[in-house]
Order: sequence, then structure tokens, then C-alpha cells
Amino acid sequence: MIINVWLALRDDANTLVKERLDWNTELQGEYNGPVPERAAALFALMNDRNIVQNLFGTFKKGGKEYRAWSLYTEKDLSFIQGELDALDSEYPNRVEIGGAWCWDGSNISAFPPHPQLFKLMPDVWNGDDPPTYSPATEVTDVNLGMGQSPREFS
Repeated sequence: MIINVWLALRDDANTLVKERLDWNTELQGEYNGPVPERAAALFALMNDRNIVQNLFGTFKKGGKEYRAWSLYTEKDLSFIQGELDALDSEYPNRVEIGGAWCWDGSNISAFPPHPQLFKLMPDVWNGDDPPTYSPATEVTDVNLGMGQSPREFS
């Protein structure tokens, strides 16, 4: 079963994770930074990171900006729970779990949609020309995988 997990990562943690994922050991030597291999492996589950992150919006909380991460895995639910628990332990107050869904679109009850998830949605076109946009007020699908069913957000 394929599972999709949405996370929101605080800007400082986002910068560290991106640096870790972009690290080239052949050119830069061994990585000795603060992001452990376990966390890097989890965030590496997001394909086309720059493109996907630009599809989502961002939100501010406590003066910090949060960016979306959309992770896909075929691991079981206990693996995901363990990884998210470890992530929360490693990065307290830097990660928000947006929710998790099965490939058929059903929500995984252990990870219900976060009440503020709509803040990660891209701005909505107002239907005018020239176009103007308003902040999203509801959660919608962003970047469905090929063959993935629409997600249940309620």
C-alpha cells in the first residue's frame, strides 16, 4: 500500500534538511551536519522536491515560515509512526504533521488532517483578468500521484 504523508517544516529545519539532501559526499566529503541519516532518508521520500514545494503555499507561525513536504512510501503504518515520532523528538516545534492518506484517498485515522492545513494550500485565483489571488480557505488536492485517488480531507 502506498501512503502519502504531508508535513510542514519550519524554515530553519527546512534549510538544514535541504542542505543534507543536496550534500554530495564525492565533492564535499562526509556529511557531519545536524540532520541524522534517519531524518534524511525520511525526507528523501519526496520526489521532485523543488517543484512540489512550489505547488504548495507557506504559512507563518510564531514568526517562522513553514514549507510543505509531501512524502510517498510503501512502508507500513508502524514504520511511518516510528519515523514521525523520531522526527518530532529530533525537531520539536519544527515539524507539523499535516495528515496522511492511503493511495485510494482515504485518510489514515492516526494522522487526521491538521486543522490549519488550509494554510499550506496555494492561493486561489479570483476568476478575474488580470488575475488576482486570495488565500485559500479550504484544503484541496495538490500534486496527486499518477493514479492516486483524490484525498479525503474531512
